[in-house]
This record gives sequence, C-alpha cells and structure tokens, in this order.
Amino acid sequence: MPIRTVFRRLASRLSNPLTPGELRHGSFWFSQFLMIGATVLGVYLASSEGMKVAIQFNELTRLERNYYLRQSLANELEANARLVQAYAESLDGGIQSHSFFEQNPLTLDQYVWTVMGESETTLETPSIYLSSTQRFYREVPSIYHRLSNRMIGAQYGAEQLREAAQPILDDTIPGLRDSASTLKQHLQQAGMDVH
Repeated sequence: MPIRTVFRRLASRLSNPLTPGELRHGSFWFSQFLMIGATVLGVYLASSEGMKVAIQFNELTRLERNYYLRQSLANELEANARLVQAYAESLDGGIQSHSFFEQNPLTLDQYVWTVMGESETTLETPSIYLSSTQRFYREVPSIYHRLSNRMIGAQYGAEQLREAAQPILDDTIPGLRDSASTLKQHLQQAGMDVH
C-alpha cells in the first residue's frame, strides 16, 4: 500500500472519526459518559484528599508556631522577671550615689513581646497570659521612671518591683509553659519533632 493511501485514509478518519453506524450504538455513548463520570469522580476524590492534607498541614504548622511563640515568651518573661528581682535587691541597701539610675538603668528585653505584635498566632495564646505580660511590661518601666525621678523612695520602689515580678514568676510563666507543653504533646502525637 503506497504511503499516500495510508495518509489519505488517516486524514479521512481524523476528519470524520466516527462512522454513522458507530454513533448509533448505545455502547459507544455509554462508555463515553462512563469515562466522563469516572474522570469527574477521580478529580473530586483527589482534590478532596489534597484539601484534607493541606488543612492538616496548616493546622500543625499553626500549632508549631504557637508552641515556639509561647516557649519564647515564657523564657523572655522569666529572664526579665529575674532581672527585676535582682534590681529590686540592689535597691534594698539604698541608693549609693545620685547617678545610680543613670549608671544602672533597668532595661527589659522585649524582642519576643515586640515580635508578637506582628505574629498571626499571638491571639491564639490564652488572653490571661497576654494580659499579665502586658501589665508587667507597663508597670515595671513606670515604677522605674518614678524611682529614677525620685518620685518614690528606693525601698518602696524595690517592693513595687517585686510585686510586679512575682505574679509573672508564680502564675504567668508556669501557665505559658503548661499550655506550650499541651501543644507539644499534640504535635508529637502527629509525628512532629519539637524541642
């Protein structure tokens, strides 16, 4: 068979892929509808499973971020509360010189607290811990300001600093660590490695 004949037959078959007899058979139409139905069902099932996996991944990522955020906040708060207590102890013996506050400023680290203002997971932290942290970061600089401007005495200021730090050490930090521990358990049950 010459090559031209093969191409003509192929071209005529492509221009008219089905003969009138083939179009009349119900089995042809049934198989076409079955293929379309199977394709739609397959796409639906695949997208449904993909969506479930994406939601689970998103949830675990959110929990992981919140875990590290709570741990970091607890660490920062503990360091700052201990610093405030040590500063209060340095005031117990009285102020040695007029330049004491200029030479020994009370500066709190607030990196994590500042970053939390930009984090989408901040408001997932229980509000009781956010409120007590906010109160601590508001009260301590205010007490220090009154101390350094000689508006209150060293003994009274030291007592106020201790009163501001103690609830953080007694309640806020343990609470943050407990809630972070709960998140850690959920993450480990899901197979994630958290430190």
